[in-house]
Amino acid sequence: MFPKEGIFKGFIGLLDDSDDGGHTHLTGVNIWFRVLGGVAQMGRACDFYISDLDIALTNAKEKLRQEGIEREQEFEKILADLQTKQTTISEELDKLGDDTKQQFLEWLAKYKQSLQDALNAVDDPKEGLMAKYSSLLTMAKQIQEILKQAQFHDRPFHFATVNAMQKYTALMDGDLAITHGWDNYDDGHGAYWNVRVKHKDETPDEQNVISINTDMGLVAERNSSLLSADSLEDFLYGYTIEIKHNQCEHPLRPAVLYYEDAIGTERDGLGKTSHGFGQTNTKLINCVAEYPDANTIKVKIPRNFYLDAVPHYKFGAWYLIDGNRTIKVDLGMPIDDAKAQAGDGEGKSYLSPNTGYFSKPTSPTDLRAVYIDEHTQRLLWRD
Repeated sequence: MFPKEGIFKGFIGLLDDSDDGGHTHLTGVNIWFRVLGGVAQMGRACDFYISDLDIALTNAKEKLRQEGIEREQEFEKILADLQTKQTTISEELDKLGDDTKQQFLEWLAKYKQSLQDALNAVDDPKEGLMAKYSSLLTMAKQIQEILKQAQFHDRPFHFATVNAMQKYTALMDGDLAITHGWDNYDDGHGAYWNVRVKHKDETPDEQNVISINTDMGLVAERNSSLLSADSLEDFLYGYTIEIKHNQCEHPLRPAVLYYEDAIGTERDGLGKTSHGFGQTNTKLINCVAEYPDANTIKVKIPRNFYLDAVPHYKFGAWYLIDGNRTIKVDLGMPIDDAKAQAGDGEGKSYLSPNTGYFSKPTSPTDLRAVYIDEHTQRLLWRD
């Protein structure tokens, strides 16, 4: 029974002189010794390699250790042989006289010193082979750590949800992360995030600034300036105006015009605008067209021109009016008024239902201001 629990890891060497020549051999192994609940266990400790560089370094270190053991054994054998020969030769030299004996002893001392110098070249703390090997090992570990930190941090990290991003501990300062949804992959609230170090005394609001790695003091801040390819297409052509024109043709050159404060639509009454009578802020809007059939056209324009209105026909074109804002759709061809008026009221306008953070209008809840400079600020929110 072992009274104290714990674990030990070390190296055990064994001397074995059982060979025919009676020579001493040193063998060893790394072992672990563990006491838990009064029960002792022992086993061989094996290294866990995480890369080819670790394997190469460990193999080199083991080879160098084995070489050192073999050289030490050879050196001990040489010294033992010399001592045996010295005893034998000393007996012979006693017969040859003091001068001859002294010369041999001087030669033997020089020989021993040469062997010792060779060992010092290996063990010298500054210039020895072991010192150089230790320096190389330290340098290799530093390079390995740099490579490990740089790995996979040259591209965005993708996560299904915000929670998945928060649980991923490998994110570093400067990384870009993409979440496809907030609580679920397809909930329509995907976003881009810049990973950075939390500012002094900053408290993340967990809406636009998310805590992701409290041990390293990192947060993820929403980047509203980036759009995915799907979101970009939705942003540019996410508002559809569907018109039932009944012309039995496919209009090839539709034109869309936007303007404000046309006569009769002014906010404060007829003619009560800063510029007087007539429309203002007129824009020709880029559009694309789809043709469900020969009597229907779908005109797609950027979603920021969305009006809560349906198209109505008059004077050879279709109009959508929402407050003081108007959109005019001209099909770019002669119109049969009777046919057009027969389909009036059957059209509609709507935003596309695609997924993405820009898939539907959002109301400014959880509003947060980001100050760009003393004259500019950016407003962020999450619905």
